[in-house]
Amino acid sequence: MKFPRTSPRALILVASVISVIGFCVTFWNSPQSAQVKRKTAKLTAPDEITSLLRDPQKNLVRVRVDNKKDRDAAAKMGIIVAEDDSFILIAAESLPPTLSENFSKVETSINLPGSSFDPLKTPPAGTVSAEAAPVGKGYYIVQFGVTATDELLDSLRESGSTIIQYIPHQAFVVYGDGDAIGKAAEHSRVRWVGKYLPEYKPSKNLRAQLNAVNLGQPPKKGISELEETGGSTAIFDVAVFSNVDVEMAAASIALATSGKIRNVISLPNNFFNIVRIEASIDLIEEASKVEEVFSIESWGRPTKEDEVAAQIVAGNYVGNVVAPPGYDPLTQFGVNGQGITVSVVDDGVGIPGDGGFYITSGNAVDGPLRGATAGAQGHGHLQASIIAGDSPYSVLDPNGYNYGVGIA
Repeated sequence: MKFPRTSPRALILVASVISVIGFCVTFWNSPQSAQVKRKTAKLTAPDEITSLLRDPQKNLVRVRVDNKKDRDAAAKMGIIVAEDDSFILIAAESLPPTLSENFSKVETSINLPGSSFDPLKTPPAGTVSAEAAPVGKGYYIVQFGVTATDELLDSLRESGSTIIQYIPHQAFVVYGDGDAIGKAAEHSRVRWVGKYLPEYKPSKNLRAQLNAVNLGQPPKKGISELEETGGSTAIFDVAVFSNVDVEMAAASIALATSGKIRNVISLPNNFFNIVRIEASIDLIEEASKVEEVFSIESWGRPTKEDEVAAQIVAGNYVGNVVAPPGYDPLTQFGVNGQGITVSVVDDGVGIPGDGGFYITSGNAVDGPLRGATAGAQGHGHLQASIIAGDSPYSVLDPNGYNYGVGIA
């Protein structure tokens, strides 16, 4: 039996097709880079860099490098503890005489609602050592000594910690049991680990307001007075970590403060929810002892200051003195929003109202209130006014500023 003769060109074509098919099969059967599980175990064991990151006498300096010459020059400043294609991180005994855009000191303070500190220079209570893991589950702060890459965060997760939220600088609030937190304290690129303490939770502004009430005098300049609802009570917003049942947390807060829950506010895609509570001024800080609480702020009654806000946003102020009435975006920026349509996805926009009317491609559009109170008092109405309020039907505040003037 004879087979038809095949031309060399056909053989080459067949071979090419087979090669492509083989490549595709191999490619699709191989794990893609995004699917490959990072090997993070090597990151957790302490090494020679760990002690440098945890030395309170060392300054961490971030240096931009464009070539090997830059790198070699920067390395003379200290010991390299981390690097990528564009920057290196150096642990130095002292800072350069002058810092420039190529040299920047890495900020190592931790900034919380009620406290700011460098945990190595002033170690707070609750500091976790690698030698003694804490007992039980709870919320902790983990601060890295280097930039927190995905690999570093994955290594924390793999050791049992749940990462809740970033906080400045280079730190995260995490949740975990004693074993997980102990492993975090041993991690080679972790600078410090400590308990999230009750004293971190009341904001600095709240403490100033409470102190002013106790002294019977106004708070210092720049801080509003506490809005009291009775002889000794006020309304407060307590932020609760979103990984817990907010209703149960609200009950614990009410019990701790002997307060009355005014509202429970869920914030989608946020790391916390809000418990709004009316409580005694003397007892509100007891909410700090509820572990699920992140922060405590006073509640302030919203005020309408459209033209004042526009002047501030535009930079028309000196010190604490805002420019007089007369904000005009056309004069200020050479634009007035002409040809732009804005959609406000919020509760009601109502006309008339003291916010004036709103500019769209079809001029004034009166949207439904969608549950907002009559009289155009909804949050959506305020936002539309801030964005694009005009003032023919507006009223003035006692200082002559126009409630209806928006930014554009």
